[in-house]
Amino acid sequence: GFVAIRIFYRHSKMNSLLGVGAFLVLVISLYLASDNLDFSWLGFGSYQTVNQSCVCEDVSLCQSIPPRKGFVRLAYAKEANNWKYYNFSEITVLGVWFDTSELDPEMVCTAHRNNVQLHLAGKFGSDTLLNSSQQAQWTDDTLKIIKDNHLDGLSMDYEEIRSPDTEPYLIAFMVDVARKVRSMGPNYQFTTTQPYSPLPYYDLTTIPTVVDYLMIMSYDEQLQHDPDNLYPAANQQAWRTVYGLSKFIRLGIPASKLVVGMPWYGYMFDCESITADGKCYLTNSSRSSYTQDRFSKVYNSYANNENYNYTEGWDEVTISPFITIVSNVDPSFKKQFWYDNGISLTRKGIMFKQFNLKGTGVFHVDCLDYVSPALHYTIKEYWDTFTVFE
Repeated sequence: GFVAIRIFYRHSKMNSLLGVGAFLVLVISLYLASDNLDFSWLGFGSYQTVNQSCVCEDVSLCQSIPPRKGFVRLAYAKEANNWKYYNFSEITVLGVWFDTSELDPEMVCTAHRNNVQLHLAGKFGSDTLLNSSQQAQWTDDTLKIIKDNHLDGLSMDYEEIRSPDTEPYLIAFMVDVARKVRSMGPNYQFTTTQPYSPLPYYDLTTIPTVVDYLMIMSYDEQLQHDPDNLYPAANQQAWRTVYGLSKFIRLGIPASKLVVGMPWYGYMFDCESITADGKCYLTNSSRSSYTQDRFSKVYNSYANNENYNYTEGWDEVTISPFITIVSNVDPSFKKQFWYDNGISLTRKGIMFKQFNLKGTGVFHVDCLDYVSPALHYTIKEYWDTFTVFE
């Protein structure tokens, strides 16, 4: 660009208005068309299109940043307004699970300032998977969102039922999207989510070659395995997670490609009855349908409410706490909430650490109550569990 302008400058009749006008047209055209040309010698300063919508004081913070070496500490954000409470020093990647129309540009500045990558959670269903034109549109839209919002990668998420018939479509789509993500630049990462335990027809030969790592959804394990169980069980059952990780590795997936998911949310179950030793016998409807909930909400609603008997319990088999709630007013109101806290997450983390995994990922960090004084202690308790794997 510099040479072309110099040559044009030398041969233009700069003494005439026509020559000056032609020169300026060429300079401005190159200036607007280029991402990287340096026009500081003309007094324009350096220019990059990535900075056109940048709100950061340091415009370099709007450029993609390289992934940190070493252990991945991934935190998924499901809400757009809590980011100011996050402990960015504890994480290496923040997954954007909410609508990016709500994304605060200052969050991008803060994340990149702390050397934390931002990955978009790219969700899609079978309608997209089985339609090539919808695949192309989804890919174009998704990559544009990443670029426009100055993000650093994509976490591709398909959570509908997989089968031997759909697996080839999923793998081909994944390979194509991965290629296009990497074409955006060397800093961009491509990852995908996987159920806590692989099924026989999963293509575990191709997947590891196209992803930077697999986010193993080691939660909702009862939903994935025992949808008709008579009794509630932990969201993450330690022995099942160990089984799932072992199976991935046994089938040839390197541990260095696996990021184990850790839940910060739980499930509320309706009980038909509760035994003397605290076991909840599920109602028919609750055996296949239970409510995702947060400890903070359960605590604030029932812990100090005189209308309810609130009893904390512990299950050593799954290494998980639970809370039994019985109404003192309505005999039919009997519930049990299974979740994870700092103690269970720490103990499980120590157990999973033996696999020498690529990292750990939390779903999701907006489960905490960041403003209630009564629960302020839980913020550090949960965030500190990232360090268990180090």
